[in-house]
Amino acid sequence: AGAIENVIQSVGREGFVKAVTSRSSWQRDEAASLGTEVHRLADILNNGGKVQSDSEAIMRRVMAYADWWQSAGWTLRLSEAMIVNTQWGYGGRFDLLALDADGRTVLADIKTGKGVYREAVLQLAAYGAFTDTVVQFTDGKVYPMPHVDRFVVLHVTTDGVREVELAVGAQEQTAFLACKDL
Repeated sequence: AGAIENVIQSVGREGFVKAVTSRSSWQRDEAASLGTEVHRLADILNNGGKVQSDSEAIMRRVMAYADWWQSAGWTLRLSEAMIVNTQWGYGGRFDLLALDADGRTVLADIKTGKGVYREAVLQLAAYGAFTDTVVQFTDGKVYPMPHVDRFVVLHVTTDGVREVELAVGAQEQTAFLACKDL
């Protein structure tokens, strides 16, 4: 019997169909896992800690992020913070709130995938474009979200970090709220 027949005998016809059609899910899950770990290690770096991973792919991205952070001149305000919007009834966790080298407040989202996709603007609009959004700091207190001057996606790859500035205004807020309604 051939390889396919052996697999069918081992896992059955349905198991075989599931195995050969779920390859894209494996890749998506691997990418999500990589992204989660890069986020975790970037947060540690942002807060002055030391990072370590057995994965070369992860460490290359994290070291690219560390190099970028050092050269960008940003100052951490808050990372991985919970936000809640009481007016519109949603919440989430943003990646990074910082001051850029010019002293402007930046809300940044870290992305580690193949590209930066337009829908990232919806997430940034949700987290930083509404004045009644509140931030849960690590001290357990709640504070109003500061005015955000810049909305940026940090595209972290093994080759470095690319800052992708996004315009977030009334149109993007309306689009986010429409998605929320859906």
